[in-house]
Amino acid sequence: YEEMNTLVLRIKDYNFAQAVEYITTIKENIYRQSAMKGLASFYAFSAGKKDFNRVLSICAQFKNEKKSCIYSFALGLVEHGIPKKEFDNAFIFCGSDQLNQSNAAECFQQVLNSVAFLYTKDKMAIVCRNIKKEYQYLCAIF
Repeated sequence: YEEMNTLVLRIKDYNFAQAVEYITTIKENIYRQSAMKGLASFYAFSAGKKDFNRVLSICAQFKNEKKSCIYSFALGLVEHGIPKKEFDNAFIFCGSDQLNQSNAAECFQQVLNSVAFLYTKDKMAIVCRNIKKEYQYLCAIF
């Protein structure tokens, strides 16, 4: 289900909202979440740095998949980011005013956990300087 991302986007003419709506028709939660993860992550690659607020608005429309949609898109921004700056767009996305403090913190945490696999402890200290001040406490474990 996670690998159906390109097919769903293609049959929905790369319309993310319609693709998310299609994913929500999958009855089994485990498969629906897996499909959402693949879709949102891949869409981050195809969308590039477009209107992040639009993506957040689309994710918010689908209550049960909202968090999976948001966090997977953020991780897709890391996965498809510019080498050595994979976190830049993800930090912009997670820092959106459209996210409440709890969702933003979780978004940043997901991104930091992902980036931590790429970098040394010294590089993580540099990465953490780029995160919004109010969320720098999340870097304590790195």
